[in-house]
Amino acid sequence: MPDMDLYNMPLFCWAMMATSILILLSTPVLAAALILLSFDLLAGTSFFNPTGGGDPVVYQHMFWFYSHPAVYIMVLPFFGIISEVLPVHSRKPIFGYRRSHTLA
Repeated sequence: MPDMDLYNMPLFCWAMMATSILILLSTPVLAAALILLSFDLLAGTSFFNPTGGGDPVVYQHMFWFYSHPAVYIMVLPFFGIISEVLPVHSRKPIFGYRRSHTLA
């Protein structure tokens, strides 16, 4: 809608926007970890191999940097859907969320 700004968006749109931001920030880290791991396996480098001077904890940290947001990537859309369905069926607004109803 032309008049809708960030503060007038439904909660489902907020949830999907947050999910999209998490995907954009965390997926390149997973891709980098997998590329470095494939270099270790195929090209003989030692990014994560401790016998060659690498550090396996770096792989764990890089994988965690994707896996922790992945939980929120899976659950935020569900929370957004629930935050739109429950107020309709209970006929009560979401507590603490005041959306201005000035849109025509």
